[in-house]
Amino acid sequence: GFINDLKVEKGATQVLELKSPLPEITFTVEDFTDSTVTLSASGENNEAKVFGYVVLERDTGWTQRLTMIMDMPLPEEAAVSDGSMRMVTSIFPEDWLYGQNLMTSLLPSIIQTLANLTQTTKRPMQKY
Repeated sequence: GFINDLKVEKGATQVLELKSPLPEITFTVEDFTDSTVTLSASGENNEAKVFGYVVLERDTGWTQRLTMIMDMPLPEEAAVSDGSMRMVTSIFPEDWLYGQNLMTSLLPSIIQTLANLTQTTKRPMQKY
């Protein structure tokens, strides 16, 4: 997987360096079971803000579920260059279909952020 040598204990972290303009991302162990490890992810620089969560298979490091959110300013070439954009990427098994009770998950702030996204589409997003 993309996370190597991360201790499976609450609060353990690993930093993943990405190519510019993306910030380095810090992955933190939030919880684990005999079969999975749940990580939060966050990183920010002058060009982008990235946050989300990842659920990995504990034995293989294979991604079971992932949601990552990235906020970036619009390119200067854009017609409205003082705005920003938000991209949301989710990965999950086809048969999962949101079977988890997301309101009791480890990172309810992710759900709140997604809910707020639908309410903020008519006003400019914060520029990072």
